[in-house]
Amino acid sequence: MSQCDLARNVRKSTIISDLPTNILHRILELMPIKYVARTSILSKQWRKLWSTQPHLLFGPLFFGYVSNIVGASPASIIHKILMQHIGPILGFHLISKLHELSQSDVDQCIIFVSNHGIQKLTLDLANHEKYALPYTIFTCSTLTHLKLSRHIFKLPQNTQFPNLVSLQLEHSALDGHVGSNRNILLLPLLETLESRFCVDVDRVYISSPKLVNLSILRSYTVTFQCFSLNPILKRITHLWLDGSSLKNLGSVPVPDRLALPLKLQSLKISDLKISVKHISCALCLLRNSPNIYKLGIDEVVKVT
Repeated sequence: MSQCDLARNVRKSTIISDLPTNILHRILELMPIKYVARTSILSKQWRKLWSTQPHLLFGPLFFGYVSNIVGASPASIIHKILMQHIGPILGFHLISKLHELSQSDVDQCIIFVSNHGIQKLTLDLANHEKYALPYTIFTCSTLTHLKLSRHIFKLPQNTQFPNLVSLQLEHSALDGHVGSNRNILLLPLLETLESRFCVDVDRVYISSPKLVNLSILRSYTVTFQCFSLNPILKRITHLWLDGSSLKNLGSVPVPDRLALPLKLQSLKISDLKISVKHISCALCLLRNSPNIYKLGIDEVVKVT
């Protein structure tokens, strides 16, 4: 093999290492964490990449892998990874479908990432009891995207996510302010709110002056009294409701519900039941939405 051929082969072997750091970080994000950890032995550059990975995902592949490690718990390995991390943590995604994590173990993770620039946080825990967020996360100034499943909001006083843009809730509950009857959740920059299979939403008044995307699905206790209806519906451009949510919206007096023309551009209705209240509310939304260009209706059910 000539020197030229040898040089060419060496160049091919290092071409991945020559990619920009953000591209390498993205590649590591898509790999199972056990393989990501092994890259740290390749070189000093890869060791630094592993310890500075800005987005951390602990999902089914991670928990399946660590469950086979004798004498180690998922919580202890996550804690070790966090302690070895250098620099900001922009994304932290903890998705455990089968393994339980204690409240204190998760609290330590949340407090740690909230002090390291966290922007996107996902928590989906398999615990039998709903996990309650630590109060420090409610005032985290860097957090912009929050996705929670099987959680409970126990709101501290003066609750405000100052820079939250997107909030997704599933199988979760809202509990009122601790020691107060005035249950207000301030979301000054929120643009997207999704609620699926949630309860007790109406126990909290939601203030979100910039909300434009709203999805309420299978959240049977939402009567829409928790929203300032005219301001919110006046701004919403994309709305997704299911039959029960549409029925609850239809129970709100018409003057409070649709006093002004809406800015809806798209409307999706799932599980629409053929009844006077459901149909009249749907028609009311359409009649007051002159800018709508996209309409989706599926799973139409006849009420017997």
